Amino acid sequence: MLKKIIIFIMILLLIVIIGIILVVKYVPTVVGADWDDEPHFYEFSIEEDSVTLLGAFQSDLMSFHGYKYEYDGKNLYLKLYVHMYGLDCRETESLAVRINIKEDFKNLENIYLKDNNKKKRLIWSKNNDT
Repeated sequence: MLKKIIIFIMILLLIVIIGIILVVKYVPTVVGADWDDEPHFYEFSIEEDSVTLLGAFQSDLMSFHGYKYEYDGKNLYLKLYVHMYGLDCRETESLAVRINIKEDFKNLENIYLKDNNKKKRLIWSKNNDT
């Protein structure tokens, strides 16, 4: 009887571990606004009818999955989704972040990264654009 219980517990633990690995690997996570290094944006193209951002993740543990945005007429809020990886071999392209949004951005003043907790981090400002 004890042997059956131990085997059952081991199988249950194996199922839980496999489930955790699959969730971490395949379910997108929102990048936190307090993650100062992730991602690093190196190019901002701000036009009256579009915004294009180019960047890259510094860590091999993240891969860009997509984004959602909100625009209030002055501020653009980006919510970035990433896949988290363990020791996964990936191609360099998965580190790249490219965001292209077409909308009326004539009055755009700021671009923020925003997370699920409503925290935000300024990544571009019209006042600091040179």
